Amino acid sequence: MQPAMLQTQASFTTLDRASIQSSSPLLIGDPPILRLPVELTLVIFGHCSSDIKARLSLSHTCRPWMSIMLEASALWTNIRIIVNHPAEGREFDNLISLLKTQLDRAAGKPLDVVWESDKISGFDSRLINLLRRKGPFSQWRTLQIRFRVMHPDDANLFHPGDAFSNLESVIIFPSVKTSIINVLNSTTTSKLQMLDHRLTRSPNDVTLLACTNMTKYIHCLRASHLGKGNLSSNITQLDTSYRRSHQFPHITTYNIRACVFGPEFPIDLRCLQILNVSVLSILPGSEVSLPALRHLTCGAIQLHETAKISAPLLESMDISGWTPIDFEQEWVDRTEEAIRNKWFLLSPSQSLTVDLGLPLNSIVKLLEVCSQVERVSIGFDDEECAVQVVSCIGGATLEDESGGVWLCGQLRELRLSFLWDKCDVESWKKRATRVVKSRMGNRIALRVYGTWKGEGTHVVLA
Repeated sequence: MQPAMLQTQASFTTLDRASIQSSSPLLIGDPPILRLPVELTLVIFGHCSSDIKARLSLSHTCRPWMSIMLEASALWTNIRIIVNHPAEGREFDNLISLLKTQLDRAAGKPLDVVWESDKISGFDSRLINLLRRKGPFSQWRTLQIRFRVMHPDDANLFHPGDAFSNLESVIIFPSVKTSIINVLNSTTTSKLQMLDHRLTRSPNDVTLLACTNMTKYIHCLRASHLGKGNLSSNITQLDTSYRRSHQFPHITTYNIRACVFGPEFPIDLRCLQILNVSVLSILPGSEVSLPALRHLTCGAIQLHETAKISAPLLESMDISGWTPIDFEQEWVDRTEEAIRNKWFLLSPSQSLTVDLGLPLNSIVKLLEVCSQVERVSIGFDDEECAVQVVSCIGGATLEDESGGVWLCGQLRELRLSFLWDKCDVESWKKRATRVVKSRMGNRIALRVYGTWKGEGTHVVLA
């Protein structure tokens, strides 16, 4: 759930229930739904569409709901300004009328605004003046702005007093002209926490250089393209698409689509604790040490035989298999090669999740590498592979069923996800029970859970 929704729903419960009920007393024959506590009714309304027309439909259903809707100003704070028609038309007049109604009912509450336009009328003076009077820019808490066409760069549309002084997050799409960017950049304050900046690589893109004041305050930056230069030290979370150079000594959370580590590319991730990456590629001759990394989620890993990766404090690792469908098997093969590499030194202490369709030998090898892990979750698309892996966890070897060394000697929890329809549950319970009993000698109680396709939740097997 988004922060704005949490704040909005929290404000619902502050409503004076007595004042609402007294304004519209209920009769014995009224429907049961009208007898719900006001607080519960508000929560239900909060999960309905925040579109102004949907809100008006709720308020016009009956008199009790009208009373609730009029009193609950927080229900009207999600503002969508969608301008896809000329300023002189009836549709634009309707937009102005609906927007005026919504801003009146928001009654000074912080606003979460989506502002989109594919017409020059997105900057129409009537619209700007209405926003200035009824929902001043200082009242805006979050802003998502996207203009799909070039607008006249008319700085006179904005006044010196148009301050976005209470913004907490901003999403900027590139065709926004410098008039509004200059106002945003010059008036946002330390309340700003997140900037989402998306480029299309068109000549009209607004670069991060136009947002230097905003980047001084934020801790989370989402940018499709960073350009050159270092990030401000206050930015601790970075979301981007593709990088070879990683000079981010202050970053603690790094979300990236394709991450390449190579000996010729600079790397400084000394504070990195969380890495979420679709494709992680370590090129020949590269030695990557992530000294503070605790949580790694990746779709696939490529580790050249002369490369090395280590993370001594790693607590959890999730190899979840998100890759482009055209290259799925290719990246499964590369991940398998990486796991067999002696310089694959990623061994989480707490949890390991594997859902990539790896072959039997690779899963067993990964469990051998992660010898101290306490919780393991594995997805299987082949039942024979699942049977063999569970047998190995129970002490058997791949060659026979005789007792051997347990895989993951500290294991406390094993979750199995079977990617086929539910069947043979009892045999899996017996198999899981044998594994649990075989490991009782190490004095660490093991619980085994299982789920089948379409089930959604795990059930206890042993």
